[in-house]
Amino acid sequence: SVGHNVTELVIKLESINFLCHKNPHKAHVGLQSSTFEAREGLNEARRAIKALRAKPIEEMGILLSIRQSAEDAAERGGFKLFLQLPEELPFINHNTEEIFYRIASEGLENIVRHARAAIVSVKLSYQEKKLTLVIEDNGIGFDPQAIDHKHHFGLTGLKERVALSGGQLQ
Repeated sequence: SVGHNVTELVIKLESINFLCHKNPHKAHVGLQSSTFEAREGLNEARRAIKALRAKPIEEMGILLSIRQSAEDAAERGGFKLFLQLPEELPFINHNTEEIFYRIASEGLENIVRHARAAIVSVKLSYQEKKLTLVIEDNGIGFDPQAIDHKHHFGLTGLKERVALSGGQLQ
């Protein structure tokens, strides 16, 4: 995601450089837009680094980590959040907790970036030795088959991670 944003920014800046002599006003508008996008990309990179460095699961456990991630996403995305988490969970190995946290974080980040959702629901449940995470939104949706998997790795990475642990991602 960060690499994609930087590549897009470089292309825009090259176009602005070309416009400087032909249409200075349009170049100035493009520069302002690119500056805003660069700041957004920097904030995204900082969030990613913080998530990697903080290891929220180790500090807060899976329930609080998912809660914090969902509340942060709701604030950034401007959507109403319905959060349903159990009060406690039985022992779950660290690898499984990490997978569920990463799925929740990636799903919520995709909603913030792409869905234009007004309402988001996050539900984590544990029944009959089965941990289930359901994230739903009322956004615009997308066709998973239309994703360029050479440049977008989020869903592919999640599917691979879940499959390696014996789970299912739908």
